[in-house]
Amino acid sequence: MALLILFLNIFNIYAADIEVDTNIRYQTFQGWETGLSIVSHTGTLMGTDTTYKYITDDLMDLMVDSIGVTRCRIEFRSGVENTNDNWQDMIDGKMTYDEWKGFRYLTVNDNDDPNDLDMSGFHFSELDNKIEVGLLPLKNKLEESGQKLYINLCYVAFAGNLSNEEYIQDDPAEYAEVVLAAFKHISEKYGFTPDALEVILEPDVAKFGDGKLVGECIVATGDLLKDNGFTPDFIALSNTNMNNAVNDNYLTKFLNVPRVLEYWKEFSYHAYTGRTDENFIKIADIGKQYNVRTSMLEWWNLGHKYDFIHKSLKLANNSSYQYMSSISAPLEGSDHYAYMGTEFISPDNYNIDLKVRTKYASQYIKNIRPGDVRVEATSNDPNVDPLAFIDKNGNLKFIIMCETKTQIEIVNLEAGDYNIFYTSGNGVSTITNYEKTIYKGRIEEGDHYKIDIPSKSILVIKKEMVTSSVNEIDNSIKVYPNPTNNFINIDFESKQKESLSIELIDINGNFIRELYQGISELGTNKFNFDLANLSSSVYLLKFTFNGMSITRKISKAN
Repeated sequence: MALLILFLNIFNIYAADIEVDTNIRYQTFQGWETGLSIVSHTGTLMGTDTTYKYITDDLMDLMVDSIGVTRCRIEFRSGVENTNDNWQDMIDGKMTYDEWKGFRYLTVNDNDDPNDLDMSGFHFSELDNKIEVGLLPLKNKLEESGQKLYINLCYVAFAGNLSNEEYIQDDPAEYAEVVLAAFKHISEKYGFTPDALEVILEPDVAKFGDGKLVGECIVATGDLLKDNGFTPDFIALSNTNMNNAVNDNYLTKFLNVPRVLEYWKEFSYHAYTGRTDENFIKIADIGKQYNVRTSMLEWWNLGHKYDFIHKSLKLANNSSYQYMSSISAPLEGSDHYAYMGTEFISPDNYNIDLKVRTKYASQYIKNIRPGDVRVEATSNDPNVDPLAFIDKNGNLKFIIMCETKTQIEIVNLEAGDYNIFYTSGNGVSTITNYEKTIYKGRIEEGDHYKIDIPSKSILVIKKEMVTSSVNEIDNSIKVYPNPTNNFINIDFESKQKESLSIELIDINGNFIRELYQGISELGTNKFNFDLANLSSSVYLLKFTFNGMSITRKISKAN
């Protein structure tokens, strides 16, 4: 057992302990999700607000660097299957917004055979707008920083008031066809494919049958997409509230669909009602039982505060989380669905403001990253609630929710360079301290360090990764004997535990096999590999440290 203890003195009256056991592990975090709307003026849409092009770069810088989003939900509506491009008509002024709303979910079948896809019967102008205005800039910004955007394509069909003739996609074969049309369109026009399909948004409100229909749509769509070369993660059930998410009757009908577990990868829910500890725990248990991730993917409400994020990660074992639905909204409006507020006056005169609630939430979003694994962390004080994660390099990090004035004494931390800071305030409308640094520097094993937290706060303790430079690692690598008849030895020095892979490739760059995948040790690293079965030739060893690659040429002799 790896144990770390933080002694916390509440009002200097008594001490609280935080204990961490790295042998007890929970979810691996997958991603922080956003919607894609970018609007600067009240009463405009993404398709009609042209000011986005002046502010997009700044918005994406903030989304990636200051907030930390890594995943997006991009919605397409059932009404894409229609003889007319109603969205484009609305944008071109041929119909009003209210008139378009009457058509957005109405379907007109491309033909009578769902196995014969006619792409001319589908119109994706609204989806294209979302991709070009929001998705591509976010995707490009993340890729510039060495990260990947996880793209969740979400089907929306609030068609409960439409007749059977006006809505046809509650037939699994017809549903699968419209999804295939969307995947083919995105792939052919933009050169990428979504990572996931969120099967239907809020089926309980959309009146999309029951769990059985959702399951049948997953299997029909999974098979059709696979036949066409697409293999996304399937996300379901995305019910409106947590009571419906864990409804035994709904879940049983869903799970009884043959082969649904072949495709189901993420158990999603929304949190408009039913936000009880019992439901959180049921969600975690369902995820564990069926080996699927869990995710909270919508609660657009002013009550959505950072303490709910904390509880969702801890009790429901969420691997993915959507905090806001929009990237930006007008500052002058009352919209509470956006990460940022914008005020556009002219191309050279505009303001962008991170909303106060976003600044609190970002303490989780920025500091819990894809690939981090949550480990057991407990406290004997109800006013001090810790979350602990291990990153890809084996380093611990803590997000601690302190409900009151606190003094903290840190002991037994693993030696290393640390960044310790906090954000304090009422959690909603005011911030008294935003990411205030308490200590940044070296802590040796056995050091004691006292911290005064003046009020209700989120405290972050992170071990900073001190990476070795390419030249330092390159200069320290020793490969011997070289040439070799059978075994090869590899030694090198590393300043930090780092992600490491060692691959064997031929002289033309063709992959032969992976020799090692894992974490390097701090200090001296030694490896020994058996190459006796290789034919006599020249080969390359490819070392990859946190994305940096180094090669060494070796000769194999008989």
